Amino acid sequence: MLTSSLLLLASTATSVLASNLLTTRQDNPASNCSVYGIDFVDGGSYFINSNSTANFTVVQQFSGCNDDNASVLLVQQSTEDEWECTSVPTGKYFSRATAQDLTVLIEHSVPSNTSELSTCPIEKDQMSSGEWTILVIGNNADGNPFAYERDFSLTVGPQETTTVTQTVTFTQTSIPVVNATGKSSLCRKLECTG
Repeated sequence: MLTSSLLLLASTATSVLASNLLTTRQDNPASNCSVYGIDFVDGGSYFINSNSTANFTVVQQFSGCNDDNASVLLVQQSTEDEWECTSVPTGKYFSRATAQDLTVLIEHSVPSNTSELSTCPIEKDQMSSGEWTILVIGNNADGNPFAYERDFSLTVGPQETTTVTQTVTFTQTSIPVVNATGKSSLCRKLECTG
C-alpha cells in the first residue's frame, strides 16, 4: 500500500512539475535574448597551450532570455570543421533525480548575466593556429530566436616560462671618520697644531 502511494505521489509530482515546465517556458513572446562572450570575444587574439590535453571551453552570459537552452558550436574557419559543444541554459532548466523508482524533476534557475561554461569535444593539443568561430544558437523558447557569432584568432604552441633574475650594480663611497685625542705620530712629525 505504501509503495503504491509513493508511486502515485511521484506520478502526481512529475505531472505537476511537467505542467509547470510547459508554462514556465512561455515567458515572453517578444523576448530578445542577448549573448556576451566572456573569455573569447569577437575580434580578439588568444594563445592556447599545445601541451595541454584539457578540452577547449568557452564561457558566455545571457540577458533578456526566456527559459531554454542554447547550442554552442566551435568552427575552425580554414577547414570548416565543427565541434558541437555542451549546451547551456539561458534561463530556468530542469534535471531529473531518480531514487528507488521515484523520479522527480528539479527546477534550476539561472539569473541573467550568469557565466555559463560550455565544453567542446576537442583537446587544446589538437587545435591549430588560425581563425576560429564560436556560434551560440537558440530558439529562446517562445520568444525571438537568436544566433550570435564570435570570430577570433588563436596562436597555438607550447607555453614557455622564462625566469628573469635582475642584478643591480651600485658604487658606494665611504669616508672614514677618525676621532682622536691628542696628537698622532704623523702630526708630531709635521708639527700639527691642535
